Amino acid sequence: MKLLYVSLLTVALVSGYSGNPADYRKTEVTVADSIKKPYNGKKLNIGVIGSLNREFKNVTLHKEIPVSLRDKRTPYDAFFITEEFFDELSKDKWSPVFAASNTPVFFIASEYDPFLFKMDGMDYSAFSPSATEAVSGFALDPDADDQAMQGWGYGKPGQSKEKLPNWIFYSMFRDIESYAKQ
Repeated sequence: MKLLYVSLLTVALVSGYSGNPADYRKTEVTVADSIKKPYNGKKLNIGVIGSLNREFKNVTLHKEIPVSLRDKRTPYDAFFITEEFFDELSKDKWSPVFAASNTPVFFIASEYDPFLFKMDGMDYSAFSPSATEAVSGFALDPDADDQAMQGWGYGKPGQSKEKLPNWIFYSMFRDIESYAKQ
């Protein structure tokens, strides 16, 4: 009996149980006002593979097709990819393109972690690790000697592209501009 009591007490202490559910605190992330400010940087041209009906100051979104990702001399500062092309672009023939991308690529409202686009044998329609952000992106790190990737992530997962707050786009635009300066 004493062993059972000690075991229960140990489990309660290890799990952090306080006996009062009102003592639990919710973790809430507050987005700083500086991040919410509209993008006012250099003019950006972004290729959109899929559909994205948004307009932003100093940013032009261009409708594109997947084959434009293969162009090493792309006229775009970045690519945005939406759910209409996630399955197609997760096929093995595209993984070398993503793994060698010097142009930032962002996956808008993906349900899965974007590393699957750089790996052979990882289909979007099959099981993959869930996304940890609403929008994730990557590109080769220009400061690294090897094939290291630089990555970005924004917002809470599970948001539709239509409901993404503008601050996510403003943050992406600032990061795209910063990446271009490297």
